[in-house]
Amino acid sequence: MKIIIVGMGTKGREWLQIASRQRNVQVVAAVHTDAGSQESAIRLPQSAAAFSRLDEALQVRADAAIISSPPVVRGQHAIQAVNAGLSVMLETPLATTVGEAAEVLSAARARNKRIIVAQESRFGWAEARLREFVRQGRVGQVTHVSVIDRRKQASEDGWPVETNYAQLLDQAVDCFDGLRSVLGANPMTLMALSRKTPWSVYSHGATTESMIEMEQGVHVHYYGSIASARNEHETRIEGDKGVLWTDRKIMWWRKRGWPRFIPLLVKRPRVSDLQNRRVLLEQLRAAVQERLPEASLTESLWPIAMLEAVMQSDRDSRPVDVRKLFEEAGPEVRG
Repeated sequence: MKIIIVGMGTKGREWLQIASRQRNVQVVAAVHTDAGSQESAIRLPQSAAAFSRLDEALQVRADAAIISSPPVVRGQHAIQAVNAGLSVMLETPLATTVGEAAEVLSAARARNKRIIVAQESRFGWAEARLREFVRQGRVGQVTHVSVIDRRKQASEDGWPVETNYAQLLDQAVDCFDGLRSVLGANPMTLMALSRKTPWSVYSHGATTESMIEMEQGVHVHYYGSIASARNEHETRIEGDKGVLWTDRKIMWWRKRGWPRFIPLLVKRPRVSDLQNRRVLLEQLRAAVQERLPEASLTESLWPIAMLEAVMQSDRDSRPVDVRKLFEEAGPEVRG
């Protein structure tokens, strides 16, 4: 399988590293989408040619494309690749609006090409265990969820520095998808506030705070930052039978009426993020060989609707109906 990697930021470099070590996978082109960053200093395998534009890279014979370019151009790049006859795998989010995401999916369907979206949070070990406990009814009827996700400032170059709502596009949207997976519920409305932190290099949106009303009467409070002093994460799920709490290292449980939490003996899988990406590469190979069955991509549209709702709510200082945004994709795309 010959692939083109579009975007050579952190995730693009990870894909390059993994793909270069896989048998029967050859990286034939790499597109540097951010000329002002450290992308140009990346060392490519001998089989790969470097390009600054995707339309030039598409002149190289390839079977598939991995799109890890900045979110604001990711959807456009996906449509270009699909129109060139390639199967496509994208990082989350696949676009920044539901309308653009619908265009990507419609283009793929019209050309009978598969789209694979790398949804990381829903496959994390902590999210998988939380999902299992919620399904088993350990906490009973879920009423409240709080998520705090703080990340250190990653770098002083690249698209997050120049793009508004960088935290939302880079971190929160993936967390939203993980929340939906854990709770088994879709969002209804949300109210959000984004801020520029004066001590960081980021533009507006280094932090995101949102109150989300989910189906089944679940209320979620989310706070995320990409301008913190260190990496910290906390997810707390509260129901009428007790509370689950995790920092993605240990899982804790407090039954209703207990004075304190106790640690749960939960086996952490030995599957690493790199191994998960190898699995995604195998799915991409199956798509190229037309062995991958067509699947509904509705799951990929919901976090984009939430992303768009956060930006609207922040701009207009009002609650936004996420369901209405989701419905803009049209029934033929939502499947």
